[in-house]
Amino acid sequence: MFLRVVLTAPLLLTVTGAFVSIKAPLSAKSNLYSAANDDSSQSRRRFMSIATSSVAVASFVFLPADDAAADEITRDIFRSKKVLERRVARGTAVAEIPKVAPKVVPKVAPKVAAKVDKKAELEAIRKQEEEDERLRLEAEAEAEAKKPPEKPRLLVLGGTGLIGKQVRKDLKNIGFFVIATSRDGRDNTIALDVLKPKVNVVDEVMKLAKENKCTGVVSCIGVVGTETDGKVNGANGLAAIGAKKAPFVKNFVAFSIPPEVRKEVKKDSALKAYLSGKDFSDEAITKNFGDSGYSFTIIEPGAVGKNKPVAKGGKAIPLETISAAAVVGALGLEGSVLDTVDKIKKAASRLDEARQLA
Repeated sequence: MFLRVVLTAPLLLTVTGAFVSIKAPLSAKSNLYSAANDDSSQSRRRFMSIATSSVAVASFVFLPADDAAADEITRDIFRSKKVLERRVARGTAVAEIPKVAPKVVPKVAPKVAAKVDKKAELEAIRKQEEEDERLRLEAEAEAEAKKPPEKPRLLVLGGTGLIGKQVRKDLKNIGFFVIATSRDGRDNTIALDVLKPKVNVVDEVMKLAKENKCTGVVSCIGVVGTETDGKVNGANGLAAIGAKKAPFVKNFVAFSIPPEVRKEVKKDSALKAYLSGKDFSDEAITKNFGDSGYSFTIIEPGAVGKNKPVAKGGKAIPLETISAAAVVGALGLEGSVLDTVDKIKKAASRLDEARQLA
């Protein structure tokens, strides 16, 4: 019953609307059939819409008291409504279709658009100029890295030891560029401890020589009478392998023991590791820097200055003489095994030639 009351109220408004819509034709004593016979297609569609609405209104107004019957009529009315909607879709009936206002797209004024385009163009130009500058600087840096240094540049390994410290001093006094390493980085050197497990001597030496554009390396790494003799003295050979990989290193200098001392060392089992390290390094140096265009200098003093020799039979040579021979070898003025006192002194006598290269 409630459904009938609710539905009847709005449908009374529909009756009023229908009456107003058909009032004009009926006032001219026309009927529904005369409207249907009108030649105008528009009039026929108007007629069908009015007629269907009128039927729907009448059905709601005079719903029977029986609920089942009322429900049946209600379903028929909604079916009629769907039929009408399909007819409207096909264009055979007239319906009021709400008009949707077209979406308004804001237009950019020509001057504003031109300004935006100009700004984007300038930004693109700026970015391109920055990219060109970056590429130019990279090309210059690459070209500079490939360009050989005009003057000798030296790397001294073990630069705080007895020999290494003197070699650094002589090179600096002459005026050469020098960088040096030490176990702990003291005395303005670069830390390079060959005994650390994670230290790759080959890579570290190659990197240092490459970054500093070194042309020569003097390896003064060495120790005797310790448990690490073999590893420390063998590091000279690893350094030679790394130096050979650097683009500008052409000369390598290291220190070993003369033949007469080597014979005595072989007799001492405590120096077995020491000798093994020296042998490895001597072989690696001659193999890597024995090629054409490269030079190596292995200096073999029996003893350095007033220091005690490694084994009996070794002849002491002044520290300054040994250092001068090392400087000459690092500049490529000497390339050989200096295994006698005379050979070492002869090489050292060319120090004045070395000064002319500074």
